[in-house]
Amino acid sequence: MSNLIFYQLKGTMFRSKGNETDLIEVNEIFEDENPIIAREKAFNVYQNYIDVFLQGKEKEYISYEQTVIELKDFTSSYKREFVKLGNEIIDEIDVDFDKGLSIYMVYENSPIYQTIEGEKIYENKLLIHFIENKLSDLVWNVLDNLFEEFKVYELNKYNFKNYKIEIETADPFSNESNVKDYLKTPIDFYRILII
Repeated sequence: MSNLIFYQLKGTMFRSKGNETDLIEVNEIFEDENPIIAREKAFNVYQNYIDVFLQGKEKEYISYEQTVIELKDFTSSYKREFVKLGNEIIDEIDVDFDKGLSIYMVYENSPIYQTIEGEKIYENKLLIHFIENKLSDLVWNVLDNLFEEFKVYELNKYNFKNYKIEIETADPFSNESNVKDYLKTPIDFYRILII
């Protein structure tokens, strides 16, 4: 039986602080007849990259939030650009929006586009983990995507080992709470929800 999903680790990071032309490009695919094994491999390779970057700063992994701070030199050029309307600044542009490292769950039947350089771009994929130059609102999208990933595992009766986590989410328009399941990632959503 063919699996309906696989995983992709993708990203671009600065090799060293202040050198914007020396980039590390990551684009790896992880497949296995048991999707949880492919997922584990993707997260292991992700963590290997993170550990190498942290070692370059003589640091060790403590938490996702701390890693975002510690690795800013590898995800940010520290440059700022602004959008002006006349003489008034109306917005700031994140010039490093494309820097970071992400893990995607990709649907097997996803349409594929190929760049001039030969890179494959999958259309149907869910961002399930990322690191970039700041803690961002993407964490909420990631949490929604993790709920969707868990549904795929449940619907297809995929083994998810002991990675299942329950989280209580509240509907701001009612007094009811809702318990949802997702597969564990390095992001501590309980902690982020409290902050």
